[in-house]
Amino acid sequence: KHLHDNDVMHGDLKMLNVVRVGERLRLIDLDAAATFDEGHAGAKFSSGVLPPEMFAVLDKGGAGQFADYFASARKHKRERWRKVAPTQTKHGAVVVKTFLAAKGGAGLPYDLVDASEAIDMYSFGLMLFKLCTGEDLLPVNRDDDLAGPAELAKAATWTRAQIRKKISRAFSKADVEDAAAVDLLEKMLVPDPEERMQTMGEVLKH
Repeated sequence: KHLHDNDVMHGDLKMLNVVRVGERLRLIDLDAAATFDEGHAGAKFSSGVLPPEMFAVLDKGGAGQFADYFASARKHKRERWRKVAPTQTKHGAVVVKTFLAAKGGAGLPYDLVDASEAIDMYSFGLMLFKLCTGEDLLPVNRDDDLAGPAELAKAATWTRAQIRKKISRAFSKADVEDAAAVDLLEKMLVPDPEERMQTMGEVLKH
């Protein structure tokens, strides 16, 4: 809430970025942060904590355009390219709507996503989901990137009904009965950012 009140999106909210210092919890790793007035989300990312609006499904032409944009990374920064490269799924080639800070969005096959509270809200919801159920909404690797093509496809195409079903099953599996937690998560983990709970103030009041 403090970051958002100062018009800053964290951009990479996850368990690894909350650390204990003495008797306090600290939020760290702000290299994915951006300001609301002129920033965009996705320059740096962990795909496993991103909301659906941060994914694009590309056809062959779009995948080629994406590859052309990242030509220098393909040649000189192979680790970077491996992270951002399109993943073939049953829906098409899925990518995170990322970009190079030095180039901006020109030449990409999608519009950049404006930095907003909505992105952090979804990521925070994912953290709460794991704290309540002991599992991730979708499987991730040790770097909190989505585990594979099936997970990327699901992250890009979630419906609200599918997420609600997953929440219900996970709480039942964990034998956790907490109607308030379920209600909060169903308001945070919403594919449409405009229908998602909008502010951390609302979360704190829930």
